[in-house]
Order: sequence, then C-alpha cells, then structure tokens
Amino acid sequence: MARWIPYLLAALAAGLIIVGVAIRRAAPEAVSPQPEWRVQAEAPTIYGSARTPYGYEGLEAHPADGWMDITWTPGRGGTVEFAIEYVDTVEGAEPVLVRGLALLDLQAPVFEECRVLGATGLGNVPLPETHALLAGEAQFEVSGLSSSGTTEPESLVGWWMVTDALRRSDGAIRQSGLIYSPLLRDQSGFSDATRTEATVILGDVEQPALQVVFARVRLVQSPSRTTTDGSAIPETDLR
Repeated sequence: MARWIPYLLAALAAGLIIVGVAIRRAAPEAVSPQPEWRVQAEAPTIYGSARTPYGYEGLEAHPADGWMDITWTPGRGGTVEFAIEYVDTVEGAEPVLVRGLALLDLQAPVFEECRVLGATGLGNVPLPETHALLAGEAQFEVSGLSSSGTTEPESLVGWWMVTDALRRSDGAIRQSGLIYSPLLRDQSGFSDATRTEATVILGDVEQPALQVVFARVRLVQSPSRTTTDGSAIPETDLR
C-alpha cells in the first residue's frame, strides 16, 4: 500500500491544481461587467413654481444639495438615481430630502448622442432643442416629494437627460437676450455646447412636480471612452 501513496498524492495534487485553475478562471465571470455608460452629477438647482412651471427666466431657482447617478448599457439596461436636499422658502421650514430611482429595462426609451426636445420629436417637455449624450423617459419611484399632498413614496413618470447646457449662469434659458418660450417657431440655438448639465423632470408635463438641474457633470464611462483592451479611460469633468 505504501508504494501507492506517492502516486495518490500526485493525483490529488494534480486534482487540486485543476480545481484551482477552474476557480481562478470562473472568478471574473462572477464580477458584474462595467456599464457602457456611467454619468455622475452634482450641484443641483430646483427650477419652477406654480406660477412659472419651468422657470425659463431663472427667477424661480432654489439651490439644493445632492447628486445624480446614471448607468446604462444597451441590451442590459441600467438605472437613474438621484437624491436632493433643500429647504423650502417658507420661514422655519425643515430640510426636505427627495430621493428617486428608475430602473431602465430593455424596453426603456433611451436615446444616445442625438438631438432632443424642441422640434426633434424626442422628449415631450417644453424645453428648447439641445444635444444629448443620454436621455430618456422612465418610471421613477420617489420618496419625500409632496406633489400629492403627502411625502409618502409615489410612482411618477419622468424625463431625464444629460445634455449641452440650457441654463445660463443666472439660471435663465436665453440666447442674445431672448428668453425661451415654447411658442417660438425656431427653438434651436439656446444650448451651450461648452458646458454639460444633467436634468430630471418628474410628473405632469404642464406642471412638473419636480424639475432639478445638476450643473456639475462627470462622464465616468462611455463607449467612446474605452480603450481597445476594454479598460476605462480616466473620467472627464464636463463642466
């Protein structure tokens, strides 16, 4: 029996090596693949009121704290998530925290690298035409928003987008002194291709429950920012 021990040990060693190789090869498959798109945004401002729902003049602007995170991969889906905290204009009001999450399934209408809004036919919110890195419509699960008279969680349809900036430094949407209006025949030329902003608009198109614009945007990952070996190029600040 003793003379078989070396062969037995050798067989066991070979088996362990094979198992070890199998485990090492399987490990990468257990890691979730990186999304083709990932965008992060900060520095939110809430626009609009009951009197001026979209606040084109920038007068109805309320700075807030918060962030937005977007992931998207065609054929796999993604998410749009945000959280903002602000203090109502009512004296003595407590800070309000609003959170929203949309799961983008394979049927989600998501548009990449194209013109949206205005007369393009993509997007039904009354804002001027602009170029979008990403944009789409989704069902958001929202908490903390009192659009229905309560801060209980609710489900709201929303339009979200990462685009050339529509808001000027003072919050207005204008060009050459002309404030934007949905009644204008030509709704192009209002966006600024040198800056990028992220926007989410929730609820009724005519009277949104929330319109928030994030002025600081980081492109963490995109199809055009991946090297030939699949590794990510360092993120870009799109301010």
